[in-house]
Amino acid sequence: MYYISLSFGSPPQTLPFIIDTSSSDVWFPCEPNYLVDQITNTPSTLNGNSLLQTLEIQEKTVTDFLVQCFNSSAHQPVGVVGFGPGPKSLPSQLDLKKFAFCLPSHWSNDMSGSTHLVLDDRLETKDLSYTPLYKNPHGYHYVNLQEIVLGDKPIKELEKQMANYSRASSVGILGICFNVSGEKSVVYPELSFQFEGGAKMVLPLKNYFLLDNNLGVACFSFVEGNEASVGLNGGPTIRLGNNQLRTYCMVYDFEEREIRISETKLQVR
Repeated sequence: MYYISLSFGSPPQTLPFIIDTSSSDVWFPCEPNYLVDQITNTPSTLNGNSLLQTLEIQEKTVTDFLVQCFNSSAHQPVGVVGFGPGPKSLPSQLDLKKFAFCLPSHWSNDMSGSTHLVLDDRLETKDLSYTPLYKNPHGYHYVNLQEIVLGDKPIKELEKQMANYSRASSVGILGICFNVSGEKSVVYPELSFQFEGGAKMVLPLKNYFLLDNNLGVACFSFVEGNEASVGLNGGPTIRLGNNQLRTYCMVYDFEEREIRISETKLQVR
């Protein structure tokens, strides 16, 4: 999980929020020490309150920002800030034409769960590869992932490419594992995502294989979902999680309806 700090109210009160690109709500747990003015009571929605607050973020001040306060039974310690395409998301309420985030690599020394977040319409994107961003009724950002390639083979041939290593028992939710105990070096196939529009992501090894030295196994870190859904072209919908996006910067350009992808730091004009 990755976090940002948002400041609401007057005087400002700063709270940590989990970044969620698959939802469009901004909410935090109701606490006695957080002073808010209730404008709408919605007990049917997790016993929550809808509030119009002053938001301070990255040296910007936004009035009448809609945020929700929930009396959650799950004792959620932090809030959630949605970056989805819905009208209540943070980018929509800030009327942003672009935003971007860069996730640290698995080798990063930053263990705080922080990420580089850019909320600025002046992001320079013309030299970055792109893929079209599709509108959809389900509250997600959709792109067309045309192919997942292992080396120069389709992903379905993973087991053939790892044929030098015997299959091992599953580890938790990771179902495809191989026995690599005693191996001085293990040869893994390169994995890449190829998107409509020509964008390509070549993933670092730790983005798709996880090694458990105690068990002596290496597991393919893609998991199969249990919800049947249909993608843009009739195929299965794939959700790209933060484990796959590490080391990359993703630029959401709503004006051009594109997602731009970069392996380097972003520039602001």
